[in-house]
Amino acid sequence: MSRSTESPSSFADWQRIATCDLCGSVDFEVVADSDRDGKPLRTVLCEGCGFVFTNPRPTTQQIEEFYRREYRVAYKGAWAPKPQHLWRSALVAAERCSRLRPFLREGSRHLDLGSGGGELLWMLRRLGVDARGIEPNEGYGRFAAESLLLPVEVMTFQDLRLEPQSLDSASLFHVAEHLEHPLQALRLLAEALKPGGWLMVEVPHAEATCVFPASRWHLAHLVHFNGPALEHACRSVGLEPQPAWLSPDGGNVAVLARRPAQGDLPALQRQPLPGNAAKVRQTLEGHSVLSHLLTRHPYVRPVERLLRRLREREQLAKTREPMALLEAAFATLERQV
Repeated sequence: MSRSTESPSSFADWQRIATCDLCGSVDFEVVADSDRDGKPLRTVLCEGCGFVFTNPRPTTQQIEEFYRREYRVAYKGAWAPKPQHLWRSALVAAERCSRLRPFLREGSRHLDLGSGGGELLWMLRRLGVDARGIEPNEGYGRFAAESLLLPVEVMTFQDLRLEPQSLDSASLFHVAEHLEHPLQALRLLAEALKPGGWLMVEVPHAEATCVFPASRWHLAHLVHFNGPALEHACRSVGLEPQPAWLSPDGGNVAVLARRPAQGDLPALQRQPLPGNAAKVRQTLEGHSVLSHLLTRHPYVRPVERLLRRLREREQLAKTREPMALLEAAFATLERQV
């Protein structure tokens, strides 16, 4: 997704978004004109529902090519996971698996959309879940399929074909923010869930104040949800969401949504979410450099990062073999039981 050095308004090959994907509104407010690196990137707030998204944005073809070949290299510096990447992702996967575990049973069918290097799939299958995934990035998807021997297909969700009511559960961990049309993905999974089936979604929090204000926006994240918008998206596709919750530092927001136990799904609905735009605007306007410096985050986060790196170095000194690293991370999950 290459960019010129001119302003976003002159990007002739980028597409302008006329209506909000979440509520259908045509009224937007510009909240940023640059990304975290200072490069041009226009981000807007929907007045109808508080959904935040890049506008204009790259074309569908540019986005698909970026995620297929460039994304992991651009953000990880690697075509396939390095041992340190695998270990970090495995620890995160263990935490995610612990949240999913109460809703899973041995032999249940689970789909992880955007499965990355396959760490979560590996752990779910270790628990006896019939878990499979799709991953748009060739390098990471092939690593999961060929090195970890996991049932992962390299494709986008638009190419995915699922039988109605064929899944017991599904997950999108830090995937929806990368999608042009997240409601399409949510609806696809909602239709594939069995009655009473569960979907878990986690994304970066649009109202997060744990990062510097200038570090909030970047090209890879096309859309941004806060808790009410994420719940609203799940309701729009016919699911029944539980109240959204935040990660300890407020940087991520997650929701668990259930397909109704009886009846067909209603038609997809795009409706406004009164009051949410004002809520998001107030947070964004109140999050200044000074206010951020007066919190604990700028001082605690570097220390936490250093401690994680030291523990990581200790683990990688023991082994750098993928399966051994996954087993070590899985052991942290087992200790939680």
